[in-house]
Amino acid sequence: MANNFEKPTIINRTAIGLLLREIVLPGVVWTNGIGDFAGAFNDTINLRIPARATARKRALRGTGSDRNITLDTLTEQVVAVQLTEDVYSAVPLTDEELTLDIFDIGDQVLTPQIRAVGEQLEDDIAAMIQGAAYQTVVRTGTGDGATWDAYINARKALNVANVPMANRILIGGPGWEAALLKDPQFARFDHSGDQNNTALRDAMIGQIGGTTFVTSNALREGEAYLAHKSAYVFANRAPNVPQGAAFGNSQSMQNLAMRWIRDYDPTTLTDRSVINSFAGYQAISDPVDGFVRGVQLLLPVISIEVLPSTAAIVGTATHQLKAYDSNGFDVTTAATWTSATTSKATVGASTGLVTGVAAGTSVVTATYTPPGGSALTSTCLVTVS
Repeated sequence: MANNFEKPTIINRTAIGLLLREIVLPGVVWTNGIGDFAGAFNDTINLRIPARATARKRALRGTGSDRNITLDTLTEQVVAVQLTEDVYSAVPLTDEELTLDIFDIGDQVLTPQIRAVGEQLEDDIAAMIQGAAYQTVVRTGTGDGATWDAYINARKALNVANVPMANRILIGGPGWEAALLKDPQFARFDHSGDQNNTALRDAMIGQIGGTTFVTSNALREGEAYLAHKSAYVFANRAPNVPQGAAFGNSQSMQNLAMRWIRDYDPTTLTDRSVINSFAGYQAISDPVDGFVRGVQLLLPVISIEVLPSTAAIVGTATHQLKAYDSNGFDVTTAATWTSATTSKATVGASTGLVTGVAAGTSVVTATYTPPGGSALTSTCLVTVS
């Protein structure tokens, strides 16, 4: 498939900025000090969790057996972190494109490739954060101060679990951020205090109760996570440049390590540009207490609504339905869609796109299960003529 590059005679060489999300999660998880994966069995490194000991007491000036002491053993635990994925973007570039269409390979080719790999790596970090086995889940109430109260309860849970105050961070989806900004008890500050991480600074809305708050569009709208940085481990390595590659180099973007290789296929007169990165992910559960280094916070979802509630389709035309939760967040792609009468109309199971089949009616149902909640449903009556 040929690429589609706009000619400089059609558009100005100063490109309009793309609507791209900030990549912030790699900057708030633990990425440093993991170790060298080279030569590691199964591409795995074991992180050591120090042993715990319990002090004992004996009576002072005791006699006989009262003077004896009890010896305890120390047992360290390990958590395995394995490189499991090779995330890549590969683009063919023909002689014609390189000669006539591309005037800045860095801007037109390399930047979109790095962005694609970076967003996929962040999506995988988000999946790790969302999938951790949280011992504490705080459900936000309703009314003024509810979001603040949820944060305080999450903070208390970390305190009880003896999670250090330093290096705690609150990561929220855009919906949770909106609820926080509307909370009258939230005080916003205008600078981040972290001058070394541009993405972190740009996505930060301030400090809340002494903890840095960062918004990430990689997370679901109505969720947030208060955690210590050591709760989530992201292992990331740039592959070595192969000896046979005509050109190779390491690239970085927002705390991510990547490799760029470029070579030429003379049989098709095509250059190949490949960006890739090795990655692994691990949420750290403590052997005795489980996953207590982080707390999940959820906005309440009490219902969903399918819009429109009725739809008319002519013949085999299509109609897009949308599903929204009680907070107004779009959950269309997170819902499961079914059609009661598929002989009249069908619907994409994860898209909500209805297609007419034959004259008649069918009830289309969206089913959505919010994180930690029960299944919610809403319907639309579809009429096909």
